[in-house]
Amino acid sequence: MADVFFVARERHVLTERTKEELFEEYSRLEEQETRLFLQIETCEKCVSGILGQLYLHGDKIDLLTIEDVLTLVHNKEQEFRTELLHLQLTKMMVSFRHSKAIGENRPLEDRDEE
Repeated sequence: MADVFFVARERHVLTERTKEELFEEYSRLEEQETRLFLQIETCEKCVSGILGQLYLHGDKIDLLTIEDVLTLVHNKEQEFRTELLHLQLTKMMVSFRHSKAIGENRPLEDRDEE
């Protein structure tokens, strides 16, 4: 039975694959992870920028609008963080399967005595 994971609201089935296919999948997941880190960092910078503008121009800015915008940005950041968590779960399973395929992740009882 194949393991099933959900990444970016898509269903991913981890089936038996060659070590090369697993390495390619891991590389693709690393690229996605890097992009998610950038998206999260961008949201954090947006929040800081908005708060900075509030500090500088608080008497000229509608507080309720600022609160709504901050909430939207915060919610989007949380979506990215949840997506990152699921992606990292899949990435670790791919890494586990790759190390198992190349023989680096065997239980102690399965290893030859050296």
